[in-house]
Amino acid sequence: MRLFVAIWPGQPTRDALARLALPQVTGISRTAPANLHATLRFIGEPPGPPEAVIAALRTVRVDRSPTVIVGPSTCWIGRYALCLPAGGLDPLAGELDRVLADIGIGPRPERFLGHITIARARRNAPESVLGTLVDLPFDSRFPARTFDLVNSMPSPVGPTYESVATFRI
Repeated sequence: MRLFVAIWPGQPTRDALARLALPQVTGISRTAPANLHATLRFIGEPPGPPEAVIAALRTVRVDRSPTVIVGPSTCWIGRYALCLPAGGLDPLAGELDRVLADIGIGPRPERFLGHITIARARRNAPESVLGTLVDLPFDSRFPARTFDLVNSMPSPVGPTYESVATFRI
């Protein structure tokens, strides 16, 4: 299993993301609409049974459900992920870190940066054209009432995501 924790955007945000005009660039693959999500935490292969992760995630508590603020513009996270920032999620991400640490899932390798990956660059994507995808404006908000534990299943045509469990915020 390759697990991560995510929030699925509301339908108006999904529709707006689908309408976001990306320049046609060789070596860029757009994220399938069904796979669009705000990443909260990558877990990978859990150190024990997934039921332990589910039990831990049931204990997540935050003061209030966040409003996810998507935008203001596209950016690259690393060399391969074209993203939109997803703000408003820091308290929830911190609480996720706390409960996952309690079951032996170590700290994230870098500071939390909420985002929605909208496209990926293949290794052969020309460096010179990647900049044409940066700073495309986008603005959307949606209430986050639930988050999901998701299993990522790789395939030749791109990953398939399956929700393992849904949790109310």
